[in-house]
Amino acid sequence: MRALTVAGKTAKTTARELWWLTRGSARVLWRYPKTAMVVWLVLGTAWIQGNWSAITFAVIVAVSFTAWCRLDEASFRRTISTPLWRRRRKKWIKRNWAHIASSCSLSSTSERHSIWTGQTSKMTYVPRLRRMRWTGLRLEIDLGLVMGQTVDDVAVASDRLGHAVDAERVQVQAVGRSARVIFSFANLLGTPFDARVPAVNESADPRRIYMGIAEDGSPWTVSLGASTLVAGSSGAGKASLIWGLMFGLGPSIKAQTVTVYGIDLKGGMELTMGEALFTRFATRPADAVELLEQAAAEMSERALRLGGHTRQHYPSVADPLVVVLIDELAAITAYLNDRPLRLRAEAAISLLCSQGRAVGYTVFACLQDPRKEVVPNRGLFTQMIALRLKDTSETVMVLGEGALAAGARCHQIPRSQPGVGFAIPEEGGSPVRVRAGFVSDDAIRLAAARFPAHRVITLPQEDYTSTVETETKSAK
Repeated sequence: MRALTVAGKTAKTTARELWWLTRGSARVLWRYPKTAMVVWLVLGTAWIQGNWSAITFAVIVAVSFTAWCRLDEASFRRTISTPLWRRRRKKWIKRNWAHIASSCSLSSTSERHSIWTGQTSKMTYVPRLRRMRWTGLRLEIDLGLVMGQTVDDVAVASDRLGHAVDAERVQVQAVGRSARVIFSFANLLGTPFDARVPAVNESADPRRIYMGIAEDGSPWTVSLGASTLVAGSSGAGKASLIWGLMFGLGPSIKAQTVTVYGIDLKGGMELTMGEALFTRFATRPADAVELLEQAAAEMSERALRLGGHTRQHYPSVADPLVVVLIDELAAITAYLNDRPLRLRAEAAISLLCSQGRAVGYTVFACLQDPRKEVVPNRGLFTQMIALRLKDTSETVMVLGEGALAAGARCHQIPRSQPGVGFAIPEEGGSPVRVRAGFVSDDAIRLAAARFPAHRVITLPQEDYTSTVETETKSAK
């Protein structure tokens, strides 16, 4: 019985391997018919002439490549399959570019009159292919535009271009007076990865924090000089950015060159697990407003002290970089029923965002609804990051008018990819598709144990109801 089972498994495995070999051979013959014809012609000639050494050599090469492909498919794909596919795709686009551009409404037609024949003919012009360059599975094409054509015209046709060449995503950038079209033929950010907690003795730049990876595989960093607003629907991955920021700041927190004030008005559900990282921490509206006003007062005092001595702040133990981290900004600026308290919070946030950069105070805030009615001081946040959003209008609110044309489709980010979003580079330009690392509870606890704040300032725990009543009466 056991022999029959072993024989059955062997036969099944042999049949599966033969099917794989047959299917792969047919695919090669279909894709490279001319090469296959030459190979068969050479082998047939060698067979007729009885040149067995050439036949043996060809069989050994074929078996070697087959074994390589079967045993280490990733290496074979990286070394053989992908370069061949890129070469074939590039040649196809170059050969059919005139038809592709005309089908995507990028052509221009004009009449040309011949003085010799007296006849008038129509001439069709398309953008000229100046340079084509592969970077991984991203094809960058520089276009020489037709007279009267702009980069915006190419951006409007980006979806049609992507469909024509079967690309996963298309991005259009302005390069001087030319347009650069970037075709992505794979979802390079589809695979999640874990956020990394720095080592205990590791050093880091407190003004440039590693958050994840960009679409081209390069590291994605966030500069903390400007105030940052992160917008994303529920479940879009805002927590990955919050804790990615805290992990990056961990060594500087331990070195006392960075101080973080945390506000979490969702009962502390998100930030309490890493509370040891914060110098000040608030989970109630009254405490949050008190924290913001104290930070604004400290900022003003530092500005008076540094005025006339320096125009740029450099983090130090005496004057650390102060980061005010707010989870769900709308809970303070829109959803708070007490109007005087809400106005105080808006005023403090506006002061920190507008005056904090030069003296080392910055705000890093997250929210779900980016409308102006929800965040009146949205324009004071000069660095914007958009995760998955509900519709195109919210993308425009966060990233600006040209974001959609440049390929930032925040409303098309799948729910299965939290942490994926678009960020505008610090030097400006088109939005870059990025992804932050996944953060586990154990990673948060590890960071809190490694990098606790040197000193913790406890806010006075007053009764919120009495505070609101007192402030309402004073306002009246």
